[in-house]
Amino acid sequence: MYSLVMKDFRLLKKTLLFVVIYTVAMTIMQPLPPAATASIVGWLLILNANHFDEKNRSDMFLNSLPVSRKQIVSAKYASFFAFGLLSVGASAIVSWAMLWFVAPDDFQIVQWQDFVIVISSVMLAGAVFYPLYYKFGGQYVRIAMLGLLFLGMISANIIQWLVTQRFAGTIGGVLQLLQSTSLPVMMLYLAAFTCIVTLLSWKLSTVIYQKKDF
Repeated sequence: MYSLVMKDFRLLKKTLLFVVIYTVAMTIMQPLPPAATASIVGWLLILNANHFDEKNRSDMFLNSLPVSRKQIVSAKYASFFAFGLLSVGASAIVSWAMLWFVAPDDFQIVQWQDFVIVISSVMLAGAVFYPLYYKFGGQYVRIAMLGLLFLGMISANIIQWLVTQRFAGTIGGVLQLLQSTSLPVMMLYLAAFTCIVTLLSWKLSTVIYQKKDF
């Protein structure tokens, strides 16, 4: 399985250079919180890895190797974790390095909870993407995921408006409940939710992939 995961990183050699440049620039300028920047990087890695798999017809090659289809799917889900860890790790290194230079007073460094948030975000994105990809193919699913990514990037103002105008009472109660919950407990809930969704997605992807013809 290790070799299957490393295959994705070898395919992404050029993309990884972009990741480094993008992460450095976005972490220094900080138009978004560090967790959001790292999550976007992780999502893009998933989409790019999938694009290169399709371009190189990797599925036909992998199915000619002495590995099971279950192992192939499992390696994909292991890659999600690796992508999330890579993206948040790169952001953390850059943000911590900034502490050695003249950083603004409001400069945000990567905290421990950002690792949980980013890895969970990337894992959940992959958990949604791959069952749909195995079922319907790549082109339209990638377009839909890019659309969701764009909506996620512009949704902050919409969410703020919903909170303050339309659903102030209901959402305010939810926010109050969240504020009363300690940060470690919230991260534990997020990690548990991510594990459950990822496990269900992995099972569904395995069933779909085992039935595919190549």
